[in-house]
Amino acid sequence: MCQKRILPFQRERARALIKETDWFRQARAELLNDLIKLAELYSVPKGEHLFRSGDLMGSVILPFSGKVEILVDTPTGAQVLFAYVTSREWLGDPVVSKTARHWLTAHCKEDFTGLFFDANALDEVLRSYPEVYRDILICEVERKKNIFDLMCTRLPHNTEQRLAARILQILAARSKINANHVILPGDINQVELARSVMTCRQTVNRILSKWIERGIIIRSGLNSIIDINALKARIEVES
Repeated sequence: MCQKRILPFQRERARALIKETDWFRQARAELLNDLIKLAELYSVPKGEHLFRSGDLMGSVILPFSGKVEILVDTPTGAQVLFAYVTSREWLGDPVVSKTARHWLTAHCKEDFTGLFFDANALDEVLRSYPEVYRDILICEVERKKNIFDLMCTRLPHNTEQRLAARILQILAARSKINANHVILPGDINQVELARSVMTCRQTVNRILSKWIERGIIIRSGLNSIIDINALKARIEVES
């Protein structure tokens, strides 16, 4: 269990944050009131794990502040960086049994604060408002699809293929692919790309430099513009 310290919080601010999430965007006032009664605000120091894969699912968490990385276990036992959590993304499963366990790992890259909800108590409350399950199901299906897409990027057998597939997956998840030439988001860095495709930063830098030489990536001021069709072609190229 992670080290955490309880904090006071403004209930109206917490209510507004819950209302902004995809799970409860259409929730009735009565449900929001019941959720606030369950909520407790905790701080967790940098370096702690909110939970690890295999831990019993005791809490569902809504982040307030602090960077949290989500890691996925691979069949080889390695952990792959999947994503970073935003302030409106829930951590945990809203429908649990007493023996349910986490299948992802959440690691605090920074000092973290978030609303914690007892998982079983939350499950009991949601049973009284069955209409919210549709929105929750849509979100959870999308999350699992994104994890499946990430695992598919492990299938290509060389690093360049894996890197091309991972960048395409990131762009698709952020709805950035609306033309053949798109700007790479500035918060995609080489260290995190390397972790997600199981290589080192130097190898990622070497591949990106090769793509620049071949015109797959074009520098325009501070921006890097990538040719989507050319990037997709790299997945099919043998090393």
